[in-house]
Amino acid sequence: MDAFIFPHLSTEKSTAYFALFRNVENASSLRQRVVKVSTLTDADERVEEERDAVNLAFIDARLITSRTHLQTAVHQALLASSTPNGMRTRSVHSEILFYLNPTNNITESFKNFGLSDKSTSLIVVRIGKPVAPAAPHLRPDQKEMQVQELMKDAVIGTIVPLDDPEQGLESITDWAAVRKLFKLNTEPAVKNASSPEEERVVVDRIVTSAVAMKSVMQ
Repeated sequence: MDAFIFPHLSTEKSTAYFALFRNVENASSLRQRVVKVSTLTDADERVEEERDAVNLAFIDARLITSRTHLQTAVHQALLASSTPNGMRTRSVHSEILFYLNPTNNITESFKNFGLSDKSTSLIVVRIGKPVAPAAPHLRPDQKEMQVQELMKDAVIGTIVPLDDPEQGLESITDWAAVRKLFKLNTEPAVKNASSPEEERVVVDRIVTSAVAMKSVMQ
């Protein structure tokens, strides 16, 4: 469990909790649950509780190249949500997926970076208040624990540190898939890299820059 802190944003948007799950076992049922929640109306029993239970961003970890890549997408989504009519999607969590995707196609964003029936590694993000109802008296570590339990209730899998050299993101990223999605196989800087390690650094810089520039290019 980890968090990005953005002190320049409002209190409710200044913290983004996130966790990397490996060996996810319930991707299909979780996706069905998320779809079902999206169809609920305010008249449905326990609707707020169920909405809050999956009020998270579920990101396919295979296409995330670094902590900075993820942080940049989260930050861009938060900036968009802080601007009137700034978001292209319905929530700040889905906005993260939008900014991760190389095009402005929202459906494609969910397909490429979102939860699928075959997902086995997920990065789960929670923006804002820990759980509903908010508990303002809680210490930061208590809030983090609440969010972690919320994520663990939603995702059946193993939480591992994002930066763990053996089990973390470094061992999950599918670099071939990233190059294909961002059309980088013919990019000179990528082709001219002197080693696989240098190539990954170059690819990470390119995709992170693409996320950062997306709001400017819209």
